[in-house]
Order: sequence, then C-alpha cells, then structure tokens
Amino acid sequence: SLIFTHGAGGGMTNPATTEFAHGYASISSVVLFQAMGNLGHRTACFETVLEHSTTVRALGGRSMGARAAVLTAKSHREKISALVLVSFPLMSAKAEESREDILLDIDQDTDVLFISGERDSMCDLEHLGRVRRQMKAKSWLLVVEGADHGMSLSDKESVGIVRRNTGQIAAAWVNSRDEQRTELRIRWDREKAEVVAEEWQ
Repeated sequence: SLIFTHGAGGGMTNPATTEFAHGYASISSVVLFQAMGNLGHRTACFETVLEHSTTVRALGGRSMGARAAVLTAKSHREKISALVLVSFPLMSAKAEESREDILLDIDQDTDVLFISGERDSMCDLEHLGRVRRQMKAKSWLLVVEGADHGMSLSDKESVGIVRRNTGQIAAAWVNSRDEQRTELRIRWDREKAEVVAEEWQ
C-alpha cells in the first residue's frame, strides 16, 4: 500500500490530492494524512503512520508532500521500495533554489515515479531529465500534457478524470513496472472526452 500526503497549498481534502487518491484506491490501498505547513511536521507524520503499518512499501506526496516522502524514505530503506512523487517542486516558487540534492541521495534500491504536468513551472521537464540521469535510483516519468503544477488543465471538465487516471497509473506502477520502459505521456482528448495514454517507452 501507499502512504500519501498533500502539498502546501490546501490540505488533505484538496481536489488535486483526493482525486489522485481516489484513482489510486480503485486499484490498491492508500493512506492519506493531514499535515501542518512545514516539512518537518510532514516527515514526522510519515514516521508515525509507518510505525503502525506492516504492509506499506511505498511513500508519496504532492509537491511539498513529495519532498517529505523522499526524506522519510531515506531512513526506511529496508521497508520502502518505491516513491510516488506528484508535481515534485524541483525549483522553489521563485525559481531561486534547485532541490535536486535530495533526489540524488535516494538509495539505488528505491524505485521512483515522477508524475509531472507538462506546464509545471516548478518542475521543468528538461531539468528533471538531467537530474534523473544523475540519480542513483531508477526512475520513471509520467507526463500529463497541458497540466500545470496543480495538475489542472484548460478543459475544466477533464481535470478530475485526468487526476484520477494518474492515481490509477501510479497504483499499477507500484504493483508492477518494466525497468526498460520508463516514460509515459497521457493527454485529454476533448473530442472523445477521455484520457488517451501512449504506451510506456
């Protein structure tokens, strides 16, 4: 199962978090928790949930929650085999600080799934690609075409569906993944009113 937490903007009930979690839960179990604003409190919450769980093998989060998941996994290498990082804030909001160091520190035995919007101003895909090539850990990337940092799209009716779809893809990845196929793109097809996914490349 997956332990997952929200970003700095909004709590556990923020749609970007709940819709992802609903999609994930349609395939596998997920535990959400509410955290305070700072990074330290989030890592402490992860620690508490881990103390009371025997089935967790993956940690994850959205934005700041993703950073907290990475930091927590570092001290639980024997238990955590995967990280699900949604909208990882590789750059600070003012683009003054690159946060790649904690990604480079992830253990080589921990697999990482990045889920990023194509238009995410805090995670340029070319920058992320360079970081991924430097990481010790094996990583995968799911790109949501047209999505921003909040995983929102210009077609408002599609947003919830796309977010839930990313959760389903993440759950399938945690259960089974191909080490040779590490990148996937999905998009909203307005004419068909459905999510269109390429195959993992």
